[in-house]
Amino acid sequence: MKILIANIAWINNGWTGLDNQTTSGHKHVKDGGIAHESLNFLFDGAWNDHEHVYGFFQSTNPPQIEGDKNIIIFYSNKKIVGVYNRVEYGNFRPVNKPHEIDQFNLRADRSTSFKLDNFIEFNEEKHLPDDKKRIGQIGFTYIGNEQLVQILDEMLEKNFTSFYEIEQIKKDIGIQRKFSESWDDFIKTIDFEKINLIKKQVKDENLEEGLRVFSFLSDFRDKLPTYIKSLSTFSRGKNSHPTQPQWSNENGFRVGFYYGDKNYMPATQLNITIGARWGGGIFIKDNKNLIFGNIKIHEYLKNTFPELNFNEQEKHIGAIWFKNNIHELPSEKDVLIAVKKLSVIFEIMKKGEYMDKLTRLLLNQYQIILQGPPGTGKTRLAKMLANFMIDGSMNSEIDGSIKDRVKLIQFHPSYSYEDFVRGIVAKSNGTQIEYKVENKVLALMAKAAYESYKDSKENAKPFVLIIDEINRANLSTVLGELIYALEYRGEPVESMYSEENDGNTIILPPNLYIIGTMNTADRSIGHIDYAIRRRFSFINVLPDESVVHEQSKFRDVLKIFDDHLSPEFKKENVMLGHSYFIADNESTLETKLQYQVLPLLKEYLSDGILLESAREIIQGLEKD
Repeated sequence: MKILIANIAWINNGWTGLDNQTTSGHKHVKDGGIAHESLNFLFDGAWNDHEHVYGFFQSTNPPQIEGDKNIIIFYSNKKIVGVYNRVEYGNFRPVNKPHEIDQFNLRADRSTSFKLDNFIEFNEEKHLPDDKKRIGQIGFTYIGNEQLVQILDEMLEKNFTSFYEIEQIKKDIGIQRKFSESWDDFIKTIDFEKINLIKKQVKDENLEEGLRVFSFLSDFRDKLPTYIKSLSTFSRGKNSHPTQPQWSNENGFRVGFYYGDKNYMPATQLNITIGARWGGGIFIKDNKNLIFGNIKIHEYLKNTFPELNFNEQEKHIGAIWFKNNIHELPSEKDVLIAVKKLSVIFEIMKKGEYMDKLTRLLLNQYQIILQGPPGTGKTRLAKMLANFMIDGSMNSEIDGSIKDRVKLIQFHPSYSYEDFVRGIVAKSNGTQIEYKVENKVLALMAKAAYESYKDSKENAKPFVLIIDEINRANLSTVLGELIYALEYRGEPVESMYSEENDGNTIILPPNLYIIGTMNTADRSIGHIDYAIRRRFSFINVLPDESVVHEQSKFRDVLKIFDDHLSPEFKKENVMLGHSYFIADNESTLETKLQYQVLPLLKEYLSDGILLESAREIIQGLEKD
């Protein structure tokens, strides 16, 4: 690890945006270009990724640093302006380059790098080692832990809200505050009077109490994914984001997790708040209106969690609320139960957002096919989507309450039009055999859906037909003339058979939706021709590593497809899905590996999907 103080060009706007009015002597800046250094602290810039911030500094000779454990203190115009932590030095070309800048030489950890709200005066006597009393023309100098701690402490005095990042940097160099590890002990000692007297730039006993609370909450938050598995799928965001501890006069101390898009802000947050003017609590803040803005998800959550407080006006879902009184603060057990409930809401919300997207597609297209390799949960997803369409729930089974409006069938190679739409059946009336035309599953569902549609086109109830393994049958033969009806909903189509009550026409109404599933690894089936393909929307359902508890085995198997897949195949069509690796215990996982995963991998070897070079690795898995 190396610690540097690096001199960068002064940016007149304080690093709040792109700027070419700087002290930089670079020719392209003098010619009107943008100083590279002006991007160093624009954390929301499109050139930064989920984990990293990219930056730049100019030096006569490159610094002698290796790896990604380095620290750079940025110095400009006799002021210290910010810090990059866990820094790599090299040539980096982000996917989204800013303006004419296509290369950076610094990459740092996004969550622990920061710009100071209040710059501090650079002091050569205090901030540099005895043998180095100036930065010099080279543009940087190396310092030790002693000088780094001195600088960090001065930063903290004027930048209390950067406490989290400063503490993380100290932890990286082996310095860590030691406080009580027990929530129950911690809450008994909080001095709320001192907390309410904290001022950002005043270092006193009030600030010391704040640092104690801040540090405890930071450590406590870091423990939560260990206790509550569902939270481990949510990553940390960037500096000054709710995934790190925050403090304000109004809202006190806050830690949490988020559910948001790649830009993070605004995000839906799961927060633990203590010491706010109004008290505190454990709650979800729905900044993006993902819950309260979706009627189906909102109602489903209210019905599933009647004990929680849903405040539509404040966009809060509260599990626990409390005042600034130690007798009313919850125990650690209560906190963990509350966070676990709210983390489940995150998972439901994530699924609900996806269901909402698929629903909009289905409402527009009328029929979709969920396609993917084996074990990715296509049939389960189809049943969840059907439930969501019918009543807003996300159940993975079709129960009695919706069975009259949802049907699931499975195609096979001998399936015919007469099995699926309408056909002649033989029936005995006691003395002789009669042959009559009967409606089958599609015609029956179309008829039921049309009865609802013709009574009220605007409020017609949705009906859903799920066709599992849709590509195992010859679709052109099975659908017949109804290929036309798939596209022209509401129009009567003549059938090759005339039914006693319905005549020889069939109508597929707009409120009948079809969800097919297709295993892309199954080569024993015929392809779907273009006439049918263009009437369906295809959604890829791929393996999801985040739902697998024991991810190492999953990754080992997926790596086989990275390194030993025949060039005739695409990985996304044949790799094994996550359901093969979901198990409650090690014994169940081992059973799945031996009797489901390994036989399938061996079959892939025999069929030429995997190259012969994979054989030894597969045998190794068998021995393990």
